[in-house]
Amino acid sequence: MSAKKFAVLIVALLIRYTAIQPFAPIHAAVSGTPTLVPTAMLTAMPIRVYPALRARTFKTGSGVNSVAFSLDGSHILTGGDDGTAILWDAVTGDTLHTFRGHKYAIYSVAFSPDGKFILTGGTDRTAILWDADTGSALQTLSGHTYQVESVAFSPDGKYILTGSLDQTARLWDAATGTPVHTFEVGGSVSSATFSPDGRTVLTARFYETARLWDVATGKPLHMFISHTPQVTNAVFSPDGKYVLIGVEDGSLQLWETITGKRLRTFSGSTARVISVAFSPDGKYIAAGSVDRNAYLWDVSSGGLLHTFEGHRDTVLGVAFSPDSKYVLTGSADRTARLWAVDANKAG
Repeated sequence: MSAKKFAVLIVALLIRYTAIQPFAPIHAAVSGTPTLVPTAMLTAMPIRVYPALRARTFKTGSGVNSVAFSLDGSHILTGGDDGTAILWDAVTGDTLHTFRGHKYAIYSVAFSPDGKFILTGGTDRTAILWDADTGSALQTLSGHTYQVESVAFSPDGKYILTGSLDQTARLWDAATGTPVHTFEVGGSVSSATFSPDGRTVLTARFYETARLWDVATGKPLHMFISHTPQVTNAVFSPDGKYVLIGVEDGSLQLWETITGKRLRTFSGSTARVISVAFSPDGKYIAAGSVDRNAYLWDVSSGGLLHTFEGHRDTVLGVAFSPDSKYVLTGSADRTARLWAVDANKAG
């Protein structure tokens, strides 16, 4: 190989496998001076060409409690009141697999980082790990004493996190299904998720608070106190520097992860927010509400960009496509909907 070709190869590999990310202002309106932060995940991911999608409606046989996008943007996952999860082709809208194994409603669904596995959790107090290609159940994670409200994979796919109304979140070895830690949250857990670097866990409990935990030790780090009766959902920003919390009064709160300082409140929903999401590029946040709508905000300015209207019942799940161009919503009206972000931004 010539020296020139070798140099080109090295540059291509560096671009593909190093986390060189764009930056964007995040809390200019809070401090008066824009602070530049990375707008993508800390974990280095290969550059992808995402499929061309379009706005569409996915009709299911029951209320949709949770939705998720695969990291390559090719598949969509919905979890329903009838105890089934459905894998959809995101481009064509075709049903690929229906996963049956839970006795009652599924409240949370997730894709593994490599897209090979699917995770579901529900009313029957279990989480189930599935093979995404065959639809076969691989493991059933049992141990919670009340319904499982939330499931997640660690960024490296080695661990599984579950959150339950039994007031605990649990860390499991994904390969063996063995319990690793139990996080004693002290209240019914509404959501649980990993930080982008996988070192911490964020739990939300229905009574006022979200809490940060150390994954290695299982010990609590610090708490975010919303001063509202109920915290319904909490997620990290893509760079892990911020925490977004959805609360009962219909607002969303943005907090600094390390300091625990509240930076901004996003308003617009006319009723309780059920689900929240950060776009992968860090520019937008979305929320689903009891008022049957989903909402889109600009992170940098805090401004409400659009209200997604069309669902006929509570919007229970919300997720962004990996290219941040679409918002996926799931509703108790038995549908999931895909909305184009750019087409719906306020002019």
